Amino acid sequence: MEKSSNRSWEVLWVFVGKENVTASTAVKILHCFIGGIKNDRHRWSTRFSMVRDIDFIPKGNEVLNLRQITVVSKDECDQIAEILWVENVFAEDLWANICIDWCDDLSKLPVWSMIKFSRWAYIMLTWDNVPCRVAWWQVQKSYPEIDDLEKNFVQAAFHRRWQTAMVYKSWTIKAWDKYEVIIPNHVQVWINYVKQGNL
Repeated sequence: MEKSSNRSWEVLWVFVGKENVTASTAVKILHCFIGGIKNDRHRWSTRFSMVRDIDFIPKGNEVLNLRQITVVSKDECDQIAEILWVENVFAEDLWANICIDWCDDLSKLPVWSMIKFSRWAYIMLTWDNVPCRVAWWQVQKSYPEIDDLEKNFVQAAFHRRWQTAMVYKSWTIKAWDKYEVIIPNHVQVWINYVKQGNL
């Protein structure tokens, strides 16, 4: 995978995740700063470690917040819906902040890849986000007639459930802004190293 700079794609929708609400809220503009998105529940430069960190650090310790932003692609949402045999899986039900129009393999982009937006905001991808109970519950609300959606959602969304990210350069992001994906040189070197069987 190489730096992708020959074509720009578009942002479809932007959202803010409000406190005590289980779905993201559509907004006209995201105000991104070093530390997250203004008024979003996942803002802040640091957070306390939780169950996802328990393999390498005990719960309750202050750590760097790598989950300031959630990015999804419409293509992957459509893939999940097709596997579940439902009409739609909506970005806001997945707690998304940004829904982009392209990238059917968004979840497979390497960590530390950059997304550069036309307003000169940059975000850095940090994690392939795994399926969670809150997202399943929100999708289930739209399709109460379907049994075992929790199990099926986890299987359908695994490696298709978007990327988490953090703000790399502050600015604003709006729907219909152009964007491009950039694979930094040091990330590409590491990918090539692994492909050669050195790890």
